[in-house]
Amino acid sequence: MSLSSEVTETPREIYTKLHDRLKDKGYSPNKQNVSINIQVNGYDVDLVPAKHQGGLGEDHSLYRRRADTWTKTNVQTHITKVHSGNRINETRIIKLWRNQKGLDFPSFYLELAVIAALFGKGQALSNNVWSIFGYLRDTFPTARFVDPANSNNGRSLCRRPSENQGGRRARSRREKLERNCCMTWSLPKLLAGLHEDMEARLSVARKAFAHAPTKGDASEKVWLDLFRTYLPERYSAETAHVVDNDGNFSDQIDVVIFDRQYTPFIFNFEGQVIIPAESVYAVFEAKQTINAALVSYARAKAASIRRLKRTSLPIPHAGGTYAPTFEERASF
Repeated sequence: MSLSSEVTETPREIYTKLHDRLKDKGYSPNKQNVSINIQVNGYDVDLVPAKHQGGLGEDHSLYRRRADTWTKTNVQTHITKVHSGNRINETRIIKLWRNQKGLDFPSFYLELAVIAALFGKGQALSNNVWSIFGYLRDTFPTARFVDPANSNNGRSLCRRPSENQGGRRARSRREKLERNCCMTWSLPKLLAGLHEDMEARLSVARKAFAHAPTKGDASEKVWLDLFRTYLPERYSAETAHVVDNDGNFSDQIDVVIFDRQYTPFIFNFEGQVIIPAESVYAVFEAKQTINAALVSYARAKAASIRRLKRTSLPIPHAGGTYAPTFEERASF
């Protein structure tokens, strides 16, 4: 929550006034370190009030309740740091694990820990998750993370008791991390967490948007993100039209799973994608509700794909050559 630099209140006064105002409005605000937590329709919402420091930049002053002081930070710098780390999928999984274990692990420092753990490593998701758990077990207890927006705002989340005033709390946090890293990692729980995350994101799309097309676009994006994250990289997922070699087009399909390794796009401009019928493996319609009319609508969409003709070229193999097929109809 960015407040103008012309606001006369101090960061501490802003924090306190926000807390009191939320309480007056019937919420049960919980003071955290720099944020205030409230429950909204079953969701945890962390509100972080910050006062802009003026000028053209995005530097803000945050109140730190536990130290009873303020600190400079820059949320845009944080976002850039996390995005440039290119570890979004691993971070999501570790956040699910954190939530399942009830760990006190601030999100931004978790993101920095993931980036540090995977420095110089590849993109194999499962291997990377194990690498992160190893880092949390072996290296994290002595690691120190520095706010990229303020080098004076460094933090060691697991220092020994003699190293900071919150020694007992830090030691308890470290011991809890050590108990939970790797030894109790559970694939069923991790997948259940993924399911809960999907369900929550679809619920937000369903409840937040009254405009039906906007709600539909948001729901499609949730499914597209899932497929793009977890399908092997030779496959891709897009909202698209499909075309055959006779120039027949399908209706626009919410989610098309197609080959990206061997088959080129026919057309891709400003988000409008046209895919050749030969490359399509599966199609989906994404709907938040179901009734007879929507089922008929989805059937018509599928029929627009099935009527397309798929062709092929000769395929050499060890025993000879598979002949091309020119009259194969798509079947999904």
